[in-house]
Amino acid sequence: MKVTPLIVLLNMLVLYTNSTSLTLFLLFFGSFFKISSRGGFMSDKRIRTLTEKLWARNKYAVMAKGYEHYKNVSNALKNAHTNEQLLGVYELLKDTLKLPYTRKGMRTTLEHMWGYFKKQATTEEKDLFVMKRNELSDTEILSEKDIQSIRTYLVELLDRYPSDYLEQSSILHPNEKWNEVYDQKQMKIITEEDYL
Repeated sequence: MKVTPLIVLLNMLVLYTNSTSLTLFLLFFGSFFKISSRGGFMSDKRIRTLTEKLWARNKYAVMAKGYEHYKNVSNALKNAHTNEQLLGVYELLKDTLKLPYTRKGMRTTLEHMWGYFKKQATTEEKDLFVMKRNELSDTEILSEKDIQSIRTYLVELLDRYPSDYLEQSSILHPNEKWNEVYDQKQMKIITEEDYL
């Protein structure tokens, strides 16, 4: 366990004060910090930041399930002000990612992602994008072959025209965990316990 100034302070309080002083201290600072399941302290602001990173990583995957799902998660995050509400966003995101991709949702997602490439892409790349987009009708659920074809094309474009934001998108990395984000110079897996 990493020793932080806050842990040292808590240890000093335990050793040199009575239980009433410690209780008052914890009641006062409890609204600012929580002990994570991994033994560290996380502020409410930090938990919100991690939830926003999860949303950034997964928003295109959610959009490809249907734009209404994208709006639901986006609004839930915008309106979340407590850890319990942020946990609700986490759970909504987790449940939404289990839904199938839809053709209409994927077309919308492709349009949004294309915005990162359109100024640099060649005419041939644009034509191929339009062809792939138009192959998707508005009603049917996508096959794994459709999804892989789209994913492969987007990864090819990303290799030619790098974007840090798109690079971290879970829709392009199906074998990676949806709840893994880059945070404080390391990868971190966010779980329900981080919100409790």
